[in-house]
Amino acid sequence: MKKNNYIIGSMYLLIFLFFALCAYNFPLTGDDLNWAGHFGDTYFKEGIYKYYDGRYLGDFFIIIMTRNLFLKIFIFSTVCTVLLYLINLLTERKNILVMLSSFLIILLVPKTIFAQIFGWSAGFVNYVPSIILPLLYIYLLKTNFNKLSQNRHLDVKLALFLIVPSILGQFFAEHVTVYNVLLAFITILYAFIKYKKIFFTNLSFLFSSLIGAVLMFMNDAYSKIATKDDAYRSMGLSLKKFYDVAAKDINHYLFFDNSILVLLLSLAGLLIIWKNNHLVSSKQQKYSTMIFSIVFIIYPLYTPILVTNFNIFPFGNYYFLFSLFLSAVFYLGLIYISSVFLIGQDRILALLYLFSALVLAAPFLVVSPMGPRCFFASYVFFTLFILLVINKFTFKKMVSKKSSKVYYKNTLILLATVSIFFASTYSIMFERIGNAARLRAEFIEYQKKHSKQNEIKVLEVPYWEYLWAVMPIQEDSSFKIYMGLKPDYPFIFIPYSQWHENFKNTDNKSDFFKSSIDN
Repeated sequence: MKKNNYIIGSMYLLIFLFFALCAYNFPLTGDDLNWAGHFGDTYFKEGIYKYYDGRYLGDFFIIIMTRNLFLKIFIFSTVCTVLLYLINLLTERKNILVMLSSFLIILLVPKTIFAQIFGWSAGFVNYVPSIILPLLYIYLLKTNFNKLSQNRHLDVKLALFLIVPSILGQFFAEHVTVYNVLLAFITILYAFIKYKKIFFTNLSFLFSSLIGAVLMFMNDAYSKIATKDDAYRSMGLSLKKFYDVAAKDINHYLFFDNSILVLLLSLAGLLIIWKNNHLVSSKQQKYSTMIFSIVFIIYPLYTPILVTNFNIFPFGNYYFLFSLFLSAVFYLGLIYISSVFLIGQDRILALLYLFSALVLAAPFLVVSPMGPRCFFASYVFFTLFILLVINKFTFKKMVSKKSSKVYYKNTLILLATVSIFFASTYSIMFERIGNAARLRAEFIEYQKKHSKQNEIKVLEVPYWEYLWAVMPIQEDSSFKIYMGLKPDYPFIFIPYSQWHENFKNTDNKSDFFKSSIDN
């Protein structure tokens, strides 16, 4: 047991260090640069927060992260480690296989989500910390729900504990804020149906999350959105907008841009069916199970093979409608098999995870703009569903059965090898990103002092697709202000493949900078 605890503790330390390396190497991008400048300096002092948005804690984090590298690294790596810790707690606390699997699934988010969640500080501070509160609440209920009806002291203790985090946790992302309130109502209803009681723990979460939600949405920004006076954000309630957003945007970000996640969801669905096939009794269950099995096999191949590789769009003009229908059948299949074949707490949690993933995406039917970052919370809940199923039907049995020790060891070696491979690959990539970004900043400073040309040459950062808006556009005034450049100076971009080769063949930075200006 002590050895296992030591291994798990060491793994969390390595995870923390990995994310610390990410935070150190990822440059400030996009509107991080606004937060790093005068806007961030005056945001709270001059009351800008009163009409900008209700993400008070997220805004506070981005202001301090853009001013202090140590705090940026600490906040980034701590939040990411805590997120993985809670995911593991909700699945199985001391299972190394679960730890490695959760790390891999989160690490392998689509590049579009990665860029706006991990490769953009302003995206990170709102869309990652916001998930901590609902996961914490679900974990507390999972481990204590059955005890609350007989232990009033525990009920009161948890209720008091939840007050502060339940208020503060509402100041990050609006869709998670709404979800938390809905989650509170659902858990109260569930407790009343199952135990015929209403617990202080649930009431505390409800009232505290309501207080946080009210404080957030009291911000003047949301009244402007509602009255269509906001130039950037808007709301729409037409059926055409619902369909367009659901079919073209939400379906894309939730499923079609998530090939690895969809494949894992399909495998989880097939695993549930395979392990419980003997329980199928009625003809209706038999046919339903067969249909959903076919869907779970075909659906993961639909986008990456048919659409992406062969450029085939089924049903022509009705492609988006057909794709939405296919995704709906896939999702309902997961709901159906979880309802039929899982029992007890596993069924409740599986349905909650699937329900949460969809509910967290639903607000974007009416609210815009949206982007890949908005679906990270849904990705996390889908991940929890996958881990629950895989752990229940494979990992747990490997640990509990002596006959499965060989399978356990082989699976552990496989997952550890894959984790090390991706962590090492990403670390090398991110180090190159950081080195390039730091060299770019030095080169700009060199040009400000030594170049007589009325232009600024900008070095391209490699692996830019893992970062959000890392390359400035000509009209990017925030980048010019942050770097202390004249607003009328145009950018001349030097491709990474070109300047990196020159840099390797140059003796020192000064010679490289000089030759880059002259060429």
